[in-house]
Amino acid sequence: MKTILKVSIVLTLFFLQFTNSQNTTFKIDIDVSKYVKNKKEFDGRLFVLMHKDTTQLALYWPNTSNPQPAFAVNVKDFKKGKKVLIDNNATKWKHSLDELDGFYSVSVLLDIDTTLDNLLAPGNLVSDKQVIKIEKGKKQCFELKIEFPIQPFPFVETDYLKEEKFESKMLTDFYKKTTHITGAVILPESYYKEPYKKYPIVYVFPGWGGNRFHITMGEFNQKRYGMKGFGEEKIYVFMDQQCRFGYHVFADSENNGPRDSSFIKEFIPSIEKKYRVNSNRFLTGQSSGAWAALWLQIKYPSLFDGVWAASPDPIDFRYFESMGNMYNEDTNVYYNSDGSLKVHARKGEEIITTNIDALKMEAVYGEGQQFGSYESVFSKKGKNGKPSEVFDRKTGHVRIQVSNNWRKYDLSYIIKNANNTVKKLLDNKIHIHVANDDTYFLDLGVKGFKEITDKVGLETDIHFYNDLGHDVWSDALRKKMHAQMDKISANN
Repeated sequence: MKTILKVSIVLTLFFLQFTNSQNTTFKIDIDVSKYVKNKKEFDGRLFVLMHKDTTQLALYWPNTSNPQPAFAVNVKDFKKGKKVLIDNNATKWKHSLDELDGFYSVSVLLDIDTTLDNLLAPGNLVSDKQVIKIEKGKKQCFELKIEFPIQPFPFVETDYLKEEKFESKMLTDFYKKTTHITGAVILPESYYKEPYKKYPIVYVFPGWGGNRFHITMGEFNQKRYGMKGFGEEKIYVFMDQQCRFGYHVFADSENNGPRDSSFIKEFIPSIEKKYRVNSNRFLTGQSSGAWAALWLQIKYPSLFDGVWAASPDPIDFRYFESMGNMYNEDTNVYYNSDGSLKVHARKGEEIITTNIDALKMEAVYGEGQQFGSYESVFSKKGKNGKPSEVFDRKTGHVRIQVSNNWRKYDLSYIIKNANNTVKKLLDNKIHIHVANDDTYFLDLGVKGFKEITDKVGLETDIHFYNDLGHDVWSDALRKKMHAQMDKISANN
C-alpha cells in the first residue's frame, strides 16, 4: 500500500510539474459554421504558424531552408463555440513552445480541404495576422480566432492564355465526387493570324508547388521552358498535378486513382480536339514534373514523340535520393552505416537539412509533402485507407514488403524488363538533364537509369552538369530542346 501511495505521489508531482511547464499555449476559436454551408461538424488539421520576422505573413508553410515555429493538431467534430488548445502535445518541428521568446508574427490555419496538398487551398480557413510577444518562462495563453475562408485565386484569361478545367468521368467515379483535370493553355502569337495552321503540342509538368496559376504570375515559367523565342511556334499545356497526398505525377495508383489513364483517354483528346494541333506531341518538365513526363513517355512510348526532363525525381529506386536502395531491407533512410545522418538537401558542401529533419517537417503537415507524395503514388493503400509507409518513421528502416510494389513505377526496372518493341519505340526519345551536385541527390537515380539504358542498348540523350544544383535550365538547354523538337516535327 505504501508503494502504491509513493507511486501516486510521484505521478501527481510529475503531472503538476508537466502541466506547469506548459507556459505558452494557444486557444483557438474554430467556429466555422458561417463559412461552410450545410455542415454542423468538421474534421481538419489545425495549424499555428509563426515567423520571427514580424513583418512577414506567417501563413506560408514550414520549409527546410528557413525553419520557423509551426504546430499542428488533428481535430474532429468542430462545433459552434468549440475551441481547441495548442500546447506541447501538438506536432512540432525544430521548435518547442516553451523555447520561444520575443515577438512573433502568428496566423492560424484550418485545413479542411481533402483534394489538394496546398495549405492555402481554396476553402481552408485562416485567421488574420497577429503580432504577439512571448516571455519565456511566463505562463501565457494567446486566444486566436479564425476569421475568413481562403478564396479561389482568379485565373485571368487572355486571347493567348486559356484555363482548362476538364471534368473527368474516370476520376469522378474513383473519388465519388466531381473531379477535374486542370491546366493552362498557352497559344502561339500566330494562332489567330493563321487560322488554318496547325502546331506541335507540348505538355509541360512543373516542379513541386507549380500550378496553372503560376502561368499568370509573370513570365518565369514561360521563359523556363522556352515558350517564346526558341524554335518553331508550339502550343503549350501547363499541367496541374496536385492532389490530397501531394503530387499524383500522372501515374495510375491505388491512392490517387486513374491519373495517367484519364489524362491519356480523356484530357488529351479533349484538348487536341479544341485546339489546332498537328501530329507531334511532346513532354517536358522539372523535378517532380520531369518524373511525370518520363513516366508518360515510357508507359505510352508510341503516343509521344519525345520527353525532355530536367532534374527528375528518382527514376531508379536503387538510388532513391540520398536514402539508398529501397529494395534492401538493411537500408535506413535516416542514418549511414557509420551512424551519421543522411543529408536530404545540400548546396555545394553546405548541408541544408537531413532526411530525419525533412520527415519531421512532413509530420507537421500530416500528409501531402514530398515523401508522402512518393508513397501515395508508389505504395499500395494501407488498412487505414492511406498510403502504406515504405519505411518506419521512428527507426528509418525500409519495409521491403511495401517497396516491392514500387518496382512497377521504377523507370530503370521498367526499361530493364521492356521488350524489344518498346525499346525500339523509345529509342532517341528520352532526353534528361541533371547536375552532378543536384540539391536533392537526384543525379544518383539518373546515373543508375543511364547504367540500365546503356546495358540494354536503348539510345538516350542524357547530360550531367557541374555546379548547377537543382536548376539546370539555361538558354543553351532551351535552344537544344526546341531544335530537337523541331527536327522531329520536320521529319514527320
